[in-house]
Amino acid sequence: MTYEATGSGDVMAKSESVRTRLAAPAETGNDSVSAYRSFFEGGSGGSASTRQREDVFMSAGRPRPRKITRESQVRRDAFRRGIHRAIADAKAMCDAAALGDATLLSNMGYMLRDTLQGLWDLRSEREEDWADILNTLQIVVEGSQLDDLTADQCRAIMAVIGEHLALHEVDAENLEAATLTLVKAGLDPWKGMAESPQSEIRSAEPLQ
Repeated sequence: MTYEATGSGDVMAKSESVRTRLAAPAETGNDSVSAYRSFFEGGSGGSASTRQREDVFMSAGRPRPRKITRESQVRRDAFRRGIHRAIADAKAMCDAAALGDATLLSNMGYMLRDTLQGLWDLRSEREEDWADILNTLQIVVEGSQLDDLTADQCRAIMAVIGEHLALHEVDAENLEAATLTLVKAGLDPWKGMAESPQSEIRSAEPLQ
């Protein structure tokens, strides 16, 4: 399923599946890393059953093969350029954070935010799990005080892009790994959603 973007610059979950995936573990306790891992792995006390994990995290299925048109090829080329630009933006954020240059860090963070929005506009080229990873990263970036990000947090953002969004194919395991990478770095996506006005945390309308 694909979703219509509801705007840029807002901290929001753009798909219902992201809200479901992020909300459930974050409400189980104060330790974000333990809560997310417990939910992804099923927990030690039966807090999330295997059936629940399958219902929430398994992809709805591979998209039907589509004929590659010139328009589709142009979009795929734009997608590849967007991934490369996102990695470069994140790398620049890492360098700025290491130098302690808050102004450059903030500027590059805004550039990354715009690059991620461009990738969101091209999400129809990818599977639902990929779109959910991207949306999770967007929530983190848009919900962070960019000039306060640490070098480790910037590296976590770059890792999500390079190790997950850049892959040719992703699944629920990639979403799990990407989410835990962010949470371990102190970038809790649920926190970004929870601190936003409720009106901004809304599911998007499916594309017709």
